Amino acid sequence: GRASRMAREHLESLGATVVDYAPPRAADIFYLWLAAISSDGAATYEDRLAGEPFIEQLKMMRRTLGLPKVVRKCVAAIEQGRGEKRVARFLRVIGEKPVQEYWSLTAERTQIRREVLDAWNHSELDAVVCPPHATPAMAHRTSGDFAFSLSYMFRYSLLNFPAGVVPVTQVKAEDVEPLTGKADRIDRKKADVDAASVGLPVGVQVAARPYQEHIALA
Repeated sequence: GRASRMAREHLESLGATVVDYAPPRAADIFYLWLAAISSDGAATYEDRLAGEPFIEQLKMMRRTLGLPKVVRKCVAAIEQGRGEKRVARFLRVIGEKPVQEYWSLTAERTQIRREVLDAWNHSELDAVVCPPHATPAMAHRTSGDFAFSLSYMFRYSLLNFPAGVVPVTQVKAEDVEPLTGKADRIDRKKADVDAASVGLPVGVQVAARPYQEHIALA
């Protein structure tokens, strides 16, 4: 939040016109990415790695994909009942899929891409400044079970918009807010990361329209 506000104020001081923008289909894009990337049941990863171990960030996905589909559905129902709605949706969308379902995902991605471009045209945007990650920089070896934190990055990767990240500030003690209210495991993980983040860098992501890399870089 603070890094994005600082970036906004700096851009405005340079004469840029800055407007508020709410990206469409934010959650849909994240789960579409998960559904598509797991469509082969991790067979491509297995082939390319040729027996090498998976990195920590992919181990949970690999273990989950190894479960039979009926087991994933049962676990998703249990997690849904426990209030873990995001984890339940994750379990429902990942897994090996027939080719026709993969093509349906591809078509949905194209449709969302058009909706996003329409939204950019409506707001007359050249670029979007937003967080690159759900948390500040994470301590070493703490990101293995937190793929959800990458949702800001997944968005522009899936839509094929050029984007880059620039450091803006560092986390201050007053930035760290205690966890309040009802929280799922994703919220609790984020709170743990935030609590250990004082002094670590915070950046902003700058995304531009397709084939407009020069604007993102500038």
